[in-house]
Amino acid sequence: MRSRRGFTLMEMLVGTTVAMLTVTAVAAAFIAFTRNVYTQEGIRGGQAGLRSALHDLTRQLRMAGYGLEPAYAFGVPDGWAGSGPNASDRLVVRSRDLMFSAAVLHEGASTGGVRVASLPVSLRRGQVLQVVCPGAMRWGYARLSEDVAAANGPTMLSLERPTGTFPDLGAVFDEPCFDGAPGLPARVFKVDVHDYSVQLVDEDSDPATPERPYLFRAHGLGMRPDALGEPVAEGIESLRVTFLRESGEAFVPRWNVAHPPPEYETPTGSPLRRNDNPANVRAVRLRLVARATRADSVLREAGLEANIPSLPGETTLPAPAGYRRFLYETTVLPRNLRSTELPMPSYSQDTTTPGACSGRLPADGLLCAGG
Repeated sequence: MRSRRGFTLMEMLVGTTVAMLTVTAVAAAFIAFTRNVYTQEGIRGGQAGLRSALHDLTRQLRMAGYGLEPAYAFGVPDGWAGSGPNASDRLVVRSRDLMFSAAVLHEGASTGGVRVASLPVSLRRGQVLQVVCPGAMRWGYARLSEDVAAANGPTMLSLERPTGTFPDLGAVFDEPCFDGAPGLPARVFKVDVHDYSVQLVDEDSDPATPERPYLFRAHGLGMRPDALGEPVAEGIESLRVTFLRESGEAFVPRWNVAHPPPEYETPTGSPLRRNDNPANVRAVRLRLVARATRADSVLREAGLEANIPSLPGETTLPAPAGYRRFLYETTVLPRNLRSTELPMPSYSQDTTTPGACSGRLPADGLLCAGG
């Protein structure tokens, strides 16, 4: 009969030690794998935010100044510092809406308001409007003083009081050409304003966690025109804007008596083409810094990555530690700022073709609105 023999104490200790080492190694590998997954997820989120921001910004910059005098293509907010290192965090771009057009009724234009034959979409208070005489002989700008609902019949667009500065230039609407003529009306266009800024949002109301940065886009509409607007991209920590002349020199756009805008007819060699007016912007350099959507716990515990990176010659900015960051630079050419005349496409007057400009091309082959 064989004797039954158990494990000795030494065998138990060795076996337990080996098992603990194995479990520890597996746990460490799992933790490292999980941490790497979260880190990579955060990096992908940061890169996605950067792509989204660049797509939106470059699209609007390429449209900057469409349908407007080049001098009105960009807004320069009060306190905007311009081309210095880390100085700017806003970009204001204006362009005419490609898809909006409304005909002014005969004798329907005045300083206080413009009466249109119909309104295809609702408009909000603060909306910038451009009114153009037949043949683009004259044009002017104004802002709505109240919300207006879409309508199929005659509609009054009430305007803010003229101030003589853009966009409240409505006094010109008293001129006869804005009343148009039967069959040849003046037209109202919508000017879109895209006001980009970087804002921090406290999403969890916990002061111990850092606020999350977003790139916001506002339009200056409604009862609260100072509202942030809608978020465009998550994780954008820095937006740096530099305006360039034809020569490639950086400058800060200004609009004052010392820097009047060139006209469409101004010769190429005129000094007006080289002053600091926004009309002389020929390129816009964008520098964006995006951070990962999740912090790397190892970097955060070590206090690393605690600044927003910069390009050569610029200073870094303090920021929450532990986030991997991406610095990207691109230059966009706003082609509409080279315009030599106000673009005025021919609009369709087709009212007989079923579905014309609502899913079908008009019979006359002309444009439905704006584009």
